Amino acid sequence: MIVFPKSTLVGKPVPKTAFYRNLEVNAKMKQRFVDSVESITWTAKLAPSTLSVADGKTVHEIAVFRIELKGETVPTDVLALSTARCLATRSSCFSTMTTSVCW
Repeated sequence: MIVFPKSTLVGKPVPKTAFYRNLEVNAKMKQRFVDSVESITWTAKLAPSTLSVADGKTVHEIAVFRIELKGETVPTDVLALSTARCLATRSSCFSTMTTSVCW
């Protein structure tokens, strides 16, 4: 796992519903997400307010989320849901099996 500077650490739990609340997701997909994801934690906030960096022209903040899975694998549609969340908030996203990074 990436180690972030202490000034950027957030460490707050995020409700699973926050990832699909504003998306057009059917009940079956919501249940697959809930069944696959153990927990979500807002790990870090990379921004001028937390680091000694200038505000970017297009990127103002990077939010890093750690997603703990219930199993060893995650269905691709569930992984795509975390990416869709980033897109719904007009941010870019990088996701792995345990981490989503949105900027």
